[in-house]
Amino acid sequence: MVSLNSRASGVSWGIKGSESAVVSAYVDGRYATDIVIPSDQPITRSFTLGHLKKGPHKLRFRFADDRSPQGARSSTTSRSGFTGRRAMRHSC
Repeated sequence: MVSLNSRASGVSWGIKGSESAVVSAYVDGRYATDIVIPSDQPITRSFTLGHLKKGPHKLRFRFADDRSPQGARSSTTSRSGFTGRRAMRHSC
């Protein structure tokens, strides 16, 4: 389990077209999953990455402007923690 502290500039459920932002997670350069960021205020999102081979891995996040509503302008992320094996190197 990965926990990610996040927020997205311009996001508001009260404004049509600005309901959320999408951040894509990549493990070792390969797409793993999308994380929906529903607020412009700090919020923790948790998700799993599926099965990973034993050893170090690199985790990266990228604002997915192609999958985010037009009103979402950017996102800010920082790693909150990992549950389970601590076999990852990570960057945000």
